[in-house]
Amino acid sequence: MTLGGRRVEVQRPRVRTADGETEVPLSTYEHFADRDPLGRVVLERMLAGVSTRRYRRTQEPVGEEIETTAKSTSKSAVSRTFVERTRDALAELMSRSSRICVWR
Repeated sequence: MTLGGRRVEVQRPRVRTADGETEVPLSTYEHFADRDPLGRVVLERMLAGVSTRRYRRTQEPVGEEIETTAKSTSKSAVSRTFVERTRDALAELMSRSSRICVWR
């Protein structure tokens, strides 16, 4: 899950139907497992001028135990996320139809 600008490992909760046949998706787990908040945080901090080398210093404090097991905070991981997010944003911008408005 994403927590304070980093990925942390949690045990995935499993819920099954009463007959035990199918797994029931948990919307709360899906919300917190979404990587999008992490990508937004990385993009936001990089656009504010934080270098990949100093990214870890800008993260919210979450405790020593979580810090040691957190993922997606290395320079290369932050850089990959930034490149991915800017590529997606540029593609979205370029796909918009351009309309020229002429004022008379």
